[in-house]
Amino acid sequence: MYGIPAIRRLLALVLTASLVTLATVAEARRISGTSGPDRISGTSRADKIRGGRGADRLFGRGGKDRLAGQRGNDILRGQAGRDRVNGGPGRDRVNGGTGADRASGATGNDRLRGEAGDDRLSAGKGNDILNSDAGNDLLRGDAGRDSLAAGPGDDRLFGGPGNDRLFAGAPTGPMGGDDLFGEAGDDKLRGDKGIDRVEGGAGNDDLTGGDAEDDIIGGAGNDRIDARDGFEDTIDCGDGEDTVLVDEVEDGVINCENVISPP
Repeated sequence: MYGIPAIRRLLALVLTASLVTLATVAEARRISGTSGPDRISGTSRADKIRGGRGADRLFGRGGKDRLAGQRGNDILRGQAGRDRVNGGPGRDRVNGGTGADRASGATGNDRLRGEAGDDRLSAGKGNDILNSDAGNDLLRGDAGRDSLAAGPGDDRLFGGPGNDRLFAGAPTGPMGGDDLFGEAGDDKLRGDKGIDRVEGGAGNDDLTGGDAEDDIIGGAGNDRIDARDGFEDTIDCGDGEDTVLVDEVEDGVINCENVISPP
């Protein structure tokens, strides 16, 4: 029914499709996956790697890479270099690697991580977890119950819509600090060592400044603020029935209905 040439062509197609799932192409700059679960590694150059519809594993290796996961529960690692890594729809695990990377999720409960470098992590819709290491990072949540945690550096964290948890990291110098913005939702924000700005936004928020002279702003909602750190904090509880716990050295406390001082 089939001649020898036809059978050889068929075997060549099958072999080629199988090799894509384990591609490590030394000279290629553009690599695309298949509709199945692919495993693709780039080169030391600036690669563009695009997964297909499936649970893919994409590795950029060295270079300024761009990785796109597409649909499926994917694992993407930019590794060394200034990479752009996008998980696409699905429950993805995205790691930018070392370097100043941009990592993003989409619809789904994703995990995003930035290693050493000034990274930008952006969640999509879903209950996402964002973690950064050393560097001056920007972490931005979206709709859903997100958890954002920064490492050492002067970072900016935005929770987005939803009931989020934001945690600052240690500063890089004596005048450094983080900016935490809970935005809409009942959020939990925690500063760290450093001069932090902690702003709850709309919602019933739970705010703590950390060990330094912080600016703490409750915003609209019935907020709870803990400023007992032994430093001169500035506190504006905002609208709502708010409660603030203070020590004796605060720089200013305004718009707070319930002020609890040391005995």
